[in-house]
Amino acid sequence: MQKTAIQISKGQGFPSGEQVFVRGGRMLIGRAGPSVDIGFTDPYISRKHALIEEKDGDYTITDLNSKHGVEVNRLPIPAGKPFPLYHSDSITLAKGAAELTFLHGGEQRQEQTRELDAVIDHRLIVQKTKRQVIVGGQRLALSGKHIELLFCLYDHRNRAVSYEELKANVWPERLAVQGGTVPDVEKEEVNALVYRLRKKLGAYSSMIVTVPRYGYMLDLGEGRAKKG
Repeated sequence: MQKTAIQISKGQGFPSGEQVFVRGGRMLIGRAGPSVDIGFTDPYISRKHALIEEKDGDYTITDLNSKHGVEVNRLPIPAGKPFPLYHSDSITLAKGAAELTFLHGGEQRQEQTRELDAVIDHRLIVQKTKRQVIVGGQRLALSGKHIELLFCLYDHRNRAVSYEELKANVWPERLAVQGGTVPDVEKEEVNALVYRLRKKLGAYSSMIVTVPRYGYMLDLGEGRAKKG
């Protein structure tokens, strides 16, 4: 199994392409100094800018109230709250002062297999009973929240699905734990999940259409789209 690491594509003090392994399930990123694991010399990077942590095999990143912020997949994340990280997610610090990529050791081999399986033609088949997706005659390896999101959009295909409806269908466990009618899921987390699903769908990514200030839609071209 490959080791989990951060790959640095941009950042003062490091050559492009350098990888730094996450050791002990924790990595502190900030300004160069003895207390950080990745230290940049750029003054726009805060002394303690972001923290990556592992729990039960899952990783999160937290913006440690940095002055210039943290983005995951080009979307700003809220400060002080752990945000999920997945293999190949991009991390941007201080509006581009540093550009990183998260490489999850346990998923890198699976991700390579997914990319090889994504042979694209003009067919997309969703088989809910078997919990699988066929793209160009090949099974696309999706799991967890990615497939729940696609199933939700597919069930309401050609109709705009609101953020609230997506949250309720993809994160029902948070509703059960916390009560209420809408799970406690930030809009940024929904956007990040959509971003990753689009990457996995390859040439079919454009079928997931953003509906401004409302949500998303799976456009299969079967007629005029409607809001729910």
